[in-house]
Amino acid sequence: MGIWGRLCWRIRRGIWNWIARTKFTKNQPLAILPVPRAFEPLVPVPFCRVFPGVVIPSLCVASAIPADEKRPYGQYLKKRLMFGAQRVLYRIFPPMQRGLPMIASDMHAALAQGYRSRHDRAAKAAAKNARVSRELVLHPPVLPSELCGKPDLGLLAVRGPYAAYLQRVTDDVYEWNLQQLKARAVVCHEGLYQPWAQVRFRRDPGARTIRAVEIHTELGVARPGDAAWPLAERIALCAATTHTGLVRHWNWLHLMAGESLALATRNAFRPHHPICRLLWPHLYGTQQSNRFGNAAQLVPRGDFEQTYSVTHEGLCALLESSAREFLLEMGNPRLDAMRRGLADCGIELPTQANLETLFRVMHRHAQRYVGLYYSQDAEVQADEALRAWVEGLHRLLPHAGIGGLWPLSAAGLADMLARMIFLVTAYHESVGAQLWNYQMWTAPHPIRVYRDSRREPLDVYQRMVNTNYLLQVVRAPLMADYSGVALEEPTNPQRTALAKGAFRTFRAELEALQQTMDMEPPGLWKLHPRMLEVNINA
Repeated sequence: MGIWGRLCWRIRRGIWNWIARTKFTKNQPLAILPVPRAFEPLVPVPFCRVFPGVVIPSLCVASAIPADEKRPYGQYLKKRLMFGAQRVLYRIFPPMQRGLPMIASDMHAALAQGYRSRHDRAAKAAAKNARVSRELVLHPPVLPSELCGKPDLGLLAVRGPYAAYLQRVTDDVYEWNLQQLKARAVVCHEGLYQPWAQVRFRRDPGARTIRAVEIHTELGVARPGDAAWPLAERIALCAATTHTGLVRHWNWLHLMAGESLALATRNAFRPHHPICRLLWPHLYGTQQSNRFGNAAQLVPRGDFEQTYSVTHEGLCALLESSAREFLLEMGNPRLDAMRRGLADCGIELPTQANLETLFRVMHRHAQRYVGLYYSQDAEVQADEALRAWVEGLHRLLPHAGIGGLWPLSAAGLADMLARMIFLVTAYHESVGAQLWNYQMWTAPHPIRVYRDSRREPLDVYQRMVNTNYLLQVVRAPLMADYSGVALEEPTNPQRTALAKGAFRTFRAELEALQQTMDMEPPGLWKLHPRMLEVNINA
């Protein structure tokens, strides 16, 4: 690369890094209170009507951002101007530049090329502005022990963001099945291996651990000791992180669960409905956040197609095909483990245990709250707004397993609400922000695998760093007092007090769980209550 190319890259990188840092430092979580007095109807429309060029026929988005999500208007206007300017820059001075050299071969040197000192200073400033601990905002990436030396797929299969893929085949055989990514319509950029894999694991005799014994990729079948094994491992990790980032995080949570929950709740309930009040902290801001997120990441020339292996057409095809695979059952980690054959399977599943512990706290919260307003199943089934809510969710998510849930019992309602809360808090953290400590280390954990064995070019790596960086912005924490959203009932002050108390009890249980976890051995794969945000929105 000549002098002119280096100068252009320095200017380009400086501008786009400044944009990322500015977003990080200036971001302010939307104020969840006050709850509006009335909701304007939200109309679901095809994706391409709001985002021309993004063709995902199965998915809908709200035709407009609700007025209450535009407050304070000055803050909203700044975001709109920033994202509008970003869209223009995508066309006239994009963050990508042809002919750039590869990142450094040493992964720590490569990290220094992307995560620069100004990124770190911006994180410190954001923590100061938000008056929170620096550790709760962002720390420089830490290399997980599972990726030190040779990647340990057996450990990655049971702890960390990819544990959700493990499923049981026979008594001693398990697998990751990521073959969906090899569909013909999922087109990749030229010069890359397709990011699909099927990894077989076998239980170690006399132990509660598993190890990878076979990997199917477009290379064929590789086994430990084969010359192709290291490359097959790289492709398998690329497949896992591609599916996690694009499907589990953005498609299943943002575009499906989050968007649909907010749409159905606003359209079925009035603001004074008790279930609306329970869900309000977990859905407020969804339409605004998704609108801006899609404008930066999902549109042509956006972050997703420029960092992952797939082209824009391949990305849309992947999101369309994977939409049919989302199940609300994933919001209950115990049920999800049973579906995958992992219940009482005899191997250590630390991430599974971690998620189940968090879910139990959320489930107790939902049970306590539902019990205040519904003393018997008949009262749940007589609630027409609840029925409209379930039917609305089923229309928006026809493949998610919601259709057979009505008529709901009080216990069934509590479980459904707990699943929703779990998805937008713990599950979102596990497939979103938690990737910070994994995707940054592309030497053992590539986001793209090139056929000619070269490493990622500087622009791809920098954009991936900035995309992950912005997933760490300061958001509203789950461990806060949300008792202010409780329904005020002048004619029933006792229930009003109990409803406020239910929110405070939830916070107290999260704090108690955090104290317990503080005494346990640390682990990058663990999700702590203090790490969780109350919703998926920036």
